Amino acid sequence: HFADTASFICYFVLGHYLHTTNFSKRMSDLVIMLGIIVCIFIALAKCNVINTSFVVFYHFNSLLVLLQSVSVFLFAKAYIKDVGPVLSSFSRFSFGIYLVHMFVLYSVIDLGFTPITINPIMGVPLMTVFVLFISFVLITILSRVNVLNRWVI
Repeated sequence: HFADTASFICYFVLGHYLHTTNFSKRMSDLVIMLGIIVCIFIALAKCNVINTSFVVFYHFNSLLVLLQSVSVFLFAKAYIKDVGPVLSSFSRFSFGIYLVHMFVLYSVIDLGFTPITINPIMGVPLMTVFVLFISFVLITILSRVNVLNRWVI
């Protein structure tokens, strides 16, 4: 599990790098377009249009998932300016959500709910929203504990 932990740390470091580095609009748009192409490719692989082992494509330390993550980050950085109060709260707790989301995801899976329990086209987005919501609620509660507040925020 060391490789998995190292991958998570790499995402954290990469997020810091992407946040602090200014990319040209052309470079950001190129990465965003590549991310969209990767999403389409993974969807086609999942629907067996492309004959391949799908697990390689959706594991968090896959190069394709990394590219998707970078493209979403750069899209948000380049195009989302006024986030409003709800997304502002998510932004405030994003590090805490990042820290607990895998715990929440594995807990939900251990209870027998997976993205393919129902049709994956609906299951994956529903699972994503559910895990994000539970993670947000958990971090919101933990942020109210004074001792943990400085670590959560």
